[in-house]
Amino acid sequence: MLEVHEVQDSYIPVSSGEQPRANLRVVDFDWAGESGSVCYPLQRNQEIAWPAGPGERIVVRHDRDLVKGWWHKQFSLEFQASDTDMV
Repeated sequence: MLEVHEVQDSYIPVSSGEQPRANLRVVDFDWAGESGSVCYPLQRNQEIAWPAGPGERIVVRHDRDLVKGWWHKQFSLEFQASDTDMV
């Protein structure tokens, strides 16, 4: 499975149409790799609340944590995802 680990608002198109749920797609793959096999770079944007420190391994849970933080900051809404939403 391939995960994406650099979440920025410019990389996430959001559409809701007439649905009560929004549909998110991450379109940037700079830090992509198997969960636990890639590490965060030593220098990153300090304005982002990263789920792990520089040089630490990136895991799937970090993607969800980053999206949750971004979602709330952008929309002041609670982010809810099922376990299958971020695979």
